[in-house]
Amino acid sequence: MTLTIDLDVVEETAKLLYIRALKILPDDIKLGFAKLTQSESDTTARTILATMRENIVVAERTNNLLCQDTGIPIYNVVIGRHVELDGAALKAAIRRGCTRATQEHPLRSSVVHPITRKNEQTSCGALSLSSISISTTARRRCASR
Repeated sequence: MTLTIDLDVVEETAKLLYIRALKILPDDIKLGFAKLTQSESDTTARTILATMRENIVVAERTNNLLCQDTGIPIYNVVIGRHVELDGAALKAAIRRGCTRATQEHPLRSSVVHPITRKNEQTSCGALSLSSISISTTARRRCASR
């Protein structure tokens, strides 16, 4: 049996993952900030770290971005066996999702194309899939760098 990928679902998922990556910090990172704050001896540095931690709490509580510098989205795609897939169409669907996230959500697009240096206001730049691999399980992840 062969599974066909629904590219509309890929597009919507790419959009939602990008927004989520910009709004929700993983618990291990928040724990790292807490440990760093506890071990920091410099008063100014502790104050800055406390401000950063409070900003994280406020951003998550109010459903806002953690930082205005949205970085470059990186999508890692792992595909199970027996999947019918057009790689170019998959990349295009992810690009559309990234573009929609930027246009439909208050994201500041600061990403420029690496060759033309043009800001297309999409946050995609020369979006590339950092990895596509075949696996017996399917995982999706978007991270902002």
